[in-house]
Amino acid sequence: MRMNAVSAEPLSVEAVTPSPSAVSDAPRHTGVVLMFASAIPGCRPRVSGTTPSPVRLCMSVFDATVNALTRALLILIIKTIYYAFVLTEVLLYSYSVGPAYKGQNAIGAIFTSVLRVIAIKLSDFCRWNTIKLCSVIIMLNGFMRWSLRFLVSLLAIIVRPLTCLLNIKRTRKCPPPSDPLLFHSATKLAELIRTKQVTSEDVVKTYIERCKLVNPYLNAIVEPRYEVALREARSIDKMLMSTEKTPEELAKEYPLLGVPMTVKESLAVEGMSNDSGCVTPFRNPAKCDATIVRLARAAGAIPIAVTNTPQHCMNWETYNNVTGLTMNPYDQKRTAGGSSGGEVPSSKFSLYCTNVVNSGGARHRRRRRPPTASRLKGPRKQKESKPEQVVEPELKSRMGPGFGVIAKSLKAALIAAAASVIGVGSDIAGSLRLPPMFNGIFGHKPTPRLLSVEGHNPDCLDLEFEDYFAVGPLVRYAEDLPLLLQVLKQHDAPDIPLEKQLLLNVSIIIGVRTKSISIQSGIDIQEIKSSTSTASVASAAGVLAPSLVDFTKLKFYYMEGDGSNVTDKIGPDVREAMQKARDYLKNTYNINAQELKIKNMKHMWEISVRVLVNIRHIRNIYTHPEKRDKWVSVWPELLKKMIGLSDHNLTCVVYGPLQKLFDALPKSYYKHLLDVFEEIKCEFNNVLGDDGILLYPTYPNTAHKHYRIFYKFLNCSYLTIFNALGLPVTACPLGLTTKGMPVGIQIAANKYNDHLTLAVTKEFEKAFGGWVPPNKELTVI
Repeated sequence: MRMNAVSAEPLSVEAVTPSPSAVSDAPRHTGVVLMFASAIPGCRPRVSGTTPSPVRLCMSVFDATVNALTRALLILIIKTIYYAFVLTEVLLYSYSVGPAYKGQNAIGAIFTSVLRVIAIKLSDFCRWNTIKLCSVIIMLNGFMRWSLRFLVSLLAIIVRPLTCLLNIKRTRKCPPPSDPLLFHSATKLAELIRTKQVTSEDVVKTYIERCKLVNPYLNAIVEPRYEVALREARSIDKMLMSTEKTPEELAKEYPLLGVPMTVKESLAVEGMSNDSGCVTPFRNPAKCDATIVRLARAAGAIPIAVTNTPQHCMNWETYNNVTGLTMNPYDQKRTAGGSSGGEVPSSKFSLYCTNVVNSGGARHRRRRRPPTASRLKGPRKQKESKPEQVVEPELKSRMGPGFGVIAKSLKAALIAAAASVIGVGSDIAGSLRLPPMFNGIFGHKPTPRLLSVEGHNPDCLDLEFEDYFAVGPLVRYAEDLPLLLQVLKQHDAPDIPLEKQLLLNVSIIIGVRTKSISIQSGIDIQEIKSSTSTASVASAAGVLAPSLVDFTKLKFYYMEGDGSNVTDKIGPDVREAMQKARDYLKNTYNINAQELKIKNMKHMWEISVRVLVNIRHIRNIYTHPEKRDKWVSVWPELLKKMIGLSDHNLTCVVYGPLQKLFDALPKSYYKHLLDVFEEIKCEFNNVLGDDGILLYPTYPNTAHKHYRIFYKFLNCSYLTIFNALGLPVTACPLGLTTKGMPVGIQIAANKYNDHLTLAVTKEFEKAFGGWVPPNKELTVI
């Protein structure tokens, strides 16, 4: 249970819920809120008034009934899954994983013998002594896949109707942003600040105001640091008034000067919450910045808040027992994804619990100062007048109709905000790609060890952890991805030419002649075509061939899934997005994307799960408090969860039994999976090389309703395969569906070729528009 930062008293439901007027408009069912609160020991709802009204009495009865039914269903689901695994192991592997069953060994022996006889008949050219156990296991693999699908179908029957009931009240629409400053990339904002066209204080203040204005709609921010951020912004503005350094010199030294950012709670920001969604008996803020946060702040960035994450980042739905559920800005009924789901909505719209901490909980901590006048020597210049807000003409098209009126009367309009233009998150199973897909922004899982993971909670003692786990950037504009990666990469990182951009070969008719030239991605081709000479065309194109990526020399491939019968097939919206990307390559650059077929790809869903779960000594709820490499007993916490007395989320509780189960499986089976895995990795490496691009679905469908991940979790293998393979991947939005929900794809390349995925992503942003503000029809003129 988290303690109040000011009074050090346990937080009640009153402390973390809105005022009565806000509750009436809240997108949650009051009874459901009280139900979840009552399940947390020491956090009981206090109801004012002496005489309960009939309505309140009925509501209490309803809450108690729903609470009892929920706990009963939870017990049923857990027991069903657990004993299904036990029974499967008893039948298939004939050894004990729990209570002994009579006849267990006999049944297992008969079953195995039958399979061996079938194997002999199908392999007449083999003798019996050449048939290996792994051959039998491969045959069992198909049965296990069908068993998992059957269990998932049973879960869907239970979970689907419940999710419909829980989302009935979530009907309000989040207003779109309208302030011109919110439509600039971080790269552009830093340039405007360096050249004194806007002040850092104005930019930070604009983002903070947007956070507060959209408070009733989302639940994304765990803890703000608004006052501290404003002080840091003012320090930067004072430094700019006194320094004699040129904008070019400042850009080299402070590429993110004065730009606000948000940070996932699992990444340490000094003085801020770093509990990673865990219920704790007292507040334990981070003692120092995580490495990537330190590098971002050294580059001039200003953290304004830490954002929500599921407990220990162990879910694809952003929910925990401290901050609660984070909602999707495009539709409150739908998930924001996870585990960086709080960071992604906050890249557009954010919510914070105003009564949890009113000072950011950081005023008693000494903070690292941003660059100030005392640190950059030079004569103090005369104070300049406040610069006018810069509005570029192309922003009008992004903001929709009524731009002029909105820009003059922001306070009179229904506006929402991009609470942050850039952020950082982490990825062990798709957390830098699923939330961007569901929320329509960009995310990048870099090549392993490009960015330091120091300062992340949970951490790990396993030396192989960084081969699969990564931290990375989340942005609204693709041009910010290479900038952030360049700033955040560690000093001994792999040599990746992140500064390279895309080189496009296009044919331009000049007079009666056709000229084929190379231009930089993002240049307006129509403007170049209006040129009348070869020299002027080359000048307009900005030909910088040695530092760019030649688009025409890239090989494009696509896959629509792993081919297994465990995951769902991609839906019509995702299939249309994949086709749209391929059609663009064909129609614009005459590039045919070839369908890629990898041998044994259907086993990647299982291989990726086994490889990731096999990582040892990740900090979790079972980690021994004194012996870091040891676990406490798993079963007490599992029993507490069954009867509704656990403070931990279901996925964190299930992690322990799941790892125990996998540890009990035959070692020869896992060894065989690793052999197959090596073959798959070699084939990917040979196909992609240093010039291959793979287009792959991020998820079978767009964002689903809250909690439906509990029967859609197998679909996350669309994401985990790239963690297991260690390939860099960029999540790229490709617009909205007919229902107004974001849809996108993954763009992958071989190791150490992050610059290729970034270049293609930037080209797709130019073609399809990139981030699209939600609910644009709500703009008030």
